Amino acid sequence: GVSTFDESPEKWALTCALNRCMTAVVVESWPHLWLANYGERDMPLYRQVDRVLAFDDLSKSRLIEAGFAPSQVAVTGNPENDDLARMRADRDRIKRSFRAERGIGDVVWVFTYCVTNNLEKGEVDLTPSDPRWSGFSESETIMEFLDALCRGKAADHPVAGIIRIKPGRERAPIEKIVHVCHAEGVHIIGEEMRDGRPILCASDLVVGTTTIMLQTASHLGVIPVSYMPRLNREDPQITNLIGVTHPLYVPGDRILSLYGLR
Repeated sequence: GVSTFDESPEKWALTCALNRCMTAVVVESWPHLWLANYGERDMPLYRQVDRVLAFDDLSKSRLIEAGFAPSQVAVTGNPENDDLARMRADRDRIKRSFRAERGIGDVVWVFTYCVTNNLEKGEVDLTPSDPRWSGFSESETIMEFLDALCRGKAADHPVAGIIRIKPGRERAPIEKIVHVCHAEGVHIIGEEMRDGRPILCASDLVVGTTTIMLQTASHLGVIPVSYMPRLNREDPQITNLIGVTHPLYVPGDRILSLYGLR
């Protein structure tokens, strides 16, 4: 699989394999955001592979635009999507089971925020001086999500919140933000549940910035919101442009209004 981390095991293995055997990389989703943020850094390595496996024609076109030879790129689909279709058919059962384990009622609206980055290391909490700065940090978007959730509870709406941390990421920064926002009732789920799909099945609305979990939520029949308040450049999310995810560019409790709540 394509990795954006300089010292990842995937990149190390690929570097060792080049010129020794046939090599291929799998691009599991649309490559537009990866190429926009890391293409200049990553392309010298990935252009050397024998095959790039894309999951649809739109991905193939973008990869060719980025410099891959047409003969390198093959459209193979993504078997993960077949698994998601099966989970979607069984979503009601998964939803009931997950909520029962955590004491969340059936009539409660569950809003989930999926964290993309390791806030402890500041991978996306960039400053305005960074060329990738988009006008907001993920710390801010999490706070605004929690603020919207608290407003909903204060208005006596039956809402519950989940923050899903990507496995391997730090938990402490999220706990600190929850404490600062006085949102201690929010469920924080991370390393203890590496497969995040049951969380999505149990949710009514899934919010994130650039996480692939939004696309996964869409496949599972859950409303996915790409939350990028104060975005100061062209929307980098191809999924927003083709209607897979729903963009929200303004801050505040508009998150609630997407589900008919104010």
